[in-house]
Amino acid sequence: MSRTRDKESSPSVTYNEQLRQWIVQPLVKQQSVKEVAPDAERVEHVGVLWNERARQYVVQPMTRHPIGASCDYGPASVIPDAEFEASITAAVLDNLSKYHKQAYDKDLVPKRSDNKQRAFLKAHLSVSVTRYPTGDIWIYPMRRNKGGYSGIGEKIIVPAAEVEERLVTAVREAFSKSS
Repeated sequence: MSRTRDKESSPSVTYNEQLRQWIVQPLVKQQSVKEVAPDAERVEHVGVLWNERARQYVVQPMTRHPIGASCDYGPASVIPDAEFEASITAAVLDNLSKYHKQAYDKDLVPKRSDNKQRAFLKAHLSVSVTRYPTGDIWIYPMRRNKGGYSGIGEKIIVPAAEVEERLVTAVREAFSKSS
């Protein structure tokens, strides 16, 4: 019995079509951010930085950039180390609440020259703080990476009911892991 191909029931597939099936289609089928985190649009972000030489913390508010990413936005709150325990919780919560209230304006985005940005990165450790719609706060220790910061793969979760009591120690713990 010879094997013959019925052209109507099994059309021939070109090499490019086959590549598309193997490479492109699986990429298209990946989950979108909305599928993974349906409340992603209600999440709030803020950056907290520590300058050891100046002995001060900087709480940098953020907003959503038109491309969908979060970006530093507006003037930062500066907290001297001596006032950390008393002030950091209120500063973080206040700046988190600004996230969706601010409309993006490129004139309010902090700008630094390349040299100033390098000096800023060298002088500051960073943690990223995210509040989810449940009220839980996730704190991500960051590391310096190629002209910016990236996560180290760890997070500290502060449940909504414990934010007032635990946020101070959680931020300190995150800075101890940052580099």
